[in-house]
Amino acid sequence: PDELTNALEISNIVFTSLFALEMLLKVLMRVLKLVRFMPALQRQLVVLMKTMDNVATFCMLLMLFIFIF
Repeated sequence: PDELTNALEISNIVFTSLFALEMLLKVLMRVLKLVRFMPALQRQLVVLMKTMDNVATFCMLLMLFIFIF
């Protein structure tokens, strides 16, 4: 029964991760489908992606100054 318990625990982890991955993919595909049919949302996401580079640079500089001073 110990081997069976271990096999059940492993299969539980495998199936849980598989279903979680499936759920994430379905949500991602639904969002991408929504973006494709809404050009205003697509423009907002493009602007958001362009500003993320600036925000990341600012955060890195901020962390650098915090650790130096």
